[in-house]
Formats: sequence, structure tokens, C-alpha cells
Amino acid sequence: MRAAQIRLVEVGQRHVDFELRQLPVDVTRIATAASLEGRWRGHSLRRGFATAARRAGAHLERIGRHGGWADGSTALLGYIEEADR
Repeated sequence: MRAAQIRLVEVGQRHVDFELRQLPVDVTRIATAASLEGRWRGHSLRRGFATAARRAGAHLERIGRHGGWADGSTALLGYIEEADR
């Protein structure tokens, strides 16, 4: 297995392999395999990171820099759940 591949040991009763470049497609596929409700896409991970970091008390500037947003980006706020802004 190459370094850019990850093997998930279990999703339900099945094994799921994916490559990082396929992550947006695989997020949807894995969420479906795990019977997760809702609309799951590659940006679900980015949004989840931003929201979780804010809930943990991280400052917006630090979240933005870690996630690749420009300092003072208003787009970052769109990735954080409204109640956690």
C-alpha cells in the first residue's frame, strides 16, 4: 500500500480503501457505506474541522491559518456552524 493510500479497517462489516486524491468521492462513499444520514462531501471534513476547533476554543485566526484561509477571511465563517461563531 502506498503512503497516499489509507485502509479503513471497518465500515460496518466491510473494509474500505481509498487514495487521498479521491477523498471527496470517498467521503460520500464511506458515509453511504456507514449508513450515515445527511449529505456528506469532501468539504464535510473541512467544515467539521473548523466547527470542532471553534467549539474547542480555538481562535478564528488560528483555525483559518491551519485550514488555509486568508487572515480575516469571511469565507471561513461559512464553514463554522452558526451557533459556534
